[in-house]
Amino acid sequence: IAPKRFWGYVANGSILWAEPEKAFLDWLYWSNKTQGRFPDLDEINREEMNKRKLLFYSKKFPGSIRKFLKKDAFGL
Repeated sequence: IAPKRFWGYVANGSILWAEPEKAFLDWLYWSNKTQGRFPDLDEINREEMNKRKLLFYSKKFPGSIRKFLKKDAFGL
């Protein structure tokens, strides 16, 4: 992971756990970068994600991520 992308984690002892919003955005970014497309989100449970935090975190990602989220049910 590029150092500029290493944030959005909670420490539990020596283990770092990604927050749901950050893990989701990382997954979108990585899927688009490696597969050339965004994943299908119709079966993704996003109930535990905070919409405001997702919007705030998405500003640190390429604009293509925010455009994709605007088309999705998040309506960012």
